[in-house]
Amino acid sequence: MALVPKNWKEFQHYRDRKPAWIKLHGAILDDFEYFRLPVASKALAPLLWLLAREYDEGEITASLEEIAFRMRMPVPDLIEALRPLIAAKFFFYDKDLPECFQTASSPLAASKQAAIPEREKEEEGEKEKETERHSPSTVSAATAAQTRVDLEEGSPVMAKAVADVVAGKLFGDFWEAYPRREGANPKEPAKKKFLATVKSGEDADAIIAGARAYAEELRRTNKLNTSYVAQAVTWLSQRRWTDYQAQPARQIAVDPDPGVKIDPTWAPARARLLSDLGPEVFSSWFRNVGFVGINGSHVCLTAPTRFMKAQIEKDYMPRLLRAWQASVPDVEFVEVVVATDGKKPPGPPAA
Repeated sequence: MALVPKNWKEFQHYRDRKPAWIKLHGAILDDFEYFRLPVASKALAPLLWLLAREYDEGEITASLEEIAFRMRMPVPDLIEALRPLIAAKFFFYDKDLPECFQTASSPLAASKQAAIPEREKEEEGEKEKETERHSPSTVSAATAAQTRVDLEEGSPVMAKAVADVVAGKLFGDFWEAYPRREGANPKEPAKKKFLATVKSGEDADAIIAGARAYAEELRRTNKLNTSYVAQAVTWLSQRRWTDYQAQPARQIAVDPDPGVKIDPTWAPARARLLSDLGPEVFSSWFRNVGFVGINGSHVCLTAPTRFMKAQIEKDYMPRLLRAWQASVPDVEFVEVVVATDGKKPPGPPAA
C-alpha cells in the first residue's frame, strides 16, 4: 500500500529530485475542513507531508509501524490521528485500505479533495486517471487479520522506537540529576556513553541514583558548579555510580593485616577501598601501600614497586581519590611514590 497526500504537486518546488523541504501555502490557515480536524490530526498532517518528500511522487510506502517510528508515536495513536485525515480526504491509499481505517458502515473513501487550494488546474483527463489509480478497495480478510496481529504484537521497528524513547527519557533524568560544573561538560558524548552503558546491561536507575548522590556529596563539600565536578562522560566511563551503591556482603571483609598498625589518617580510606574492591583485589594492589603524609589537599602514599605504582595510577586512581575524599573532603590530589627501600613503610609505633 501507499499513503499519498492529496494534490501532492502543490507541495513541490523541484520536480527532478527529492527536496530537503516542501512548499506549504499560507492558504492552509483559511482551510475550513483542515481546522475542523482534531488537534492531533492537524499536527500529524505537516509531518506526513514532510515524510512524503522522501518518496517518489509523494507515495509513502512504509508500513504503519515504520511511519509511527518516524513520527515518534505509538501505532494506535497514529491510527487515531490518521483516520480523520483519510475521512476528510487529505490523504488516501492507492491500494487496499486497512480495516482499522474503515468505518462500521462503509470504508473511508479516498478522493481528490485538496488540503490546500490548487493554483494551477490540471487537465481533466489526468485527474480522472489519478482518481482511478488511487481508488481504494475493500481489504482482504487475510490482510485485515495480519494488520490486527501487527498492532497487537508490535514489531521490531516499534520495539526499537519504544526503546529509543525510553532510553532518551532515562538520559534526560540522568542529565537533570547530574551536578552542574564550571567549564565544559559535553552533553552528546555523555549521552552516547550513557546509552551504551545501559545497553550493556547496567541498571539505568542505579546510574541516575548515583548521579543524585554525587551531586549531594558535592553540595555538602561546597564543590557544586566548580571545576572539581567531573565531566559526565568521565564519570560514566569510570563507573562512579558504583561508589554510591550498597556493597555486597561478600565484599565487606576483615582487614587482611589486622595486627598491623595503620596510620589513623589513612585507615578510613583504606577501609573504604577494602569494602569497594573486595579482599582479593585489595590484597593484590593496596595491602602494601603505605601512608607518607597529607599536606592540605595533597596526599602522598608509597608503593613497594614501580610496577605496582603504575598499575594503581592506571586502574585505581579515581577510586583511591574518592576513598580519600569520603573521609577528608578537602583532598584533591593523591600521589603514589615508590618506597626507597622497596618495603612497606612502617606505621606509627604501637601504643
